[in-house]
Amino acid sequence: MAGKVCFVDGFVVDIHGRGTVGFFVDGWDHCVFTKVFIPTLKSSVVSLGQLDEGWYDINIHRSTLTVHDHRQRLVLKVK
Repeated sequence: MAGKVCFVDGFVVDIHGRGTVGFFVDGWDHCVFTKVFIPTLKSSVVSLGQLDEGWYDINIHRSTLTVHDHRQRLVLKVK
């Protein structure tokens, strides 16, 4: 897979393929995002657009981002 990811600040990185990112939910269960873009970055980046395409519920309320899966389990919570 070829392509580039362009960030708001103008930073551009090459896409090296697609992969899988796993998250722990409630400390023991896990959630896996598949077919996410893998650019060359030192930090993990999760695209809200990709999550939206994957049928996750995304909510931002009072400076807190939450993402729930199709079973309404909390997957991410970021202040």
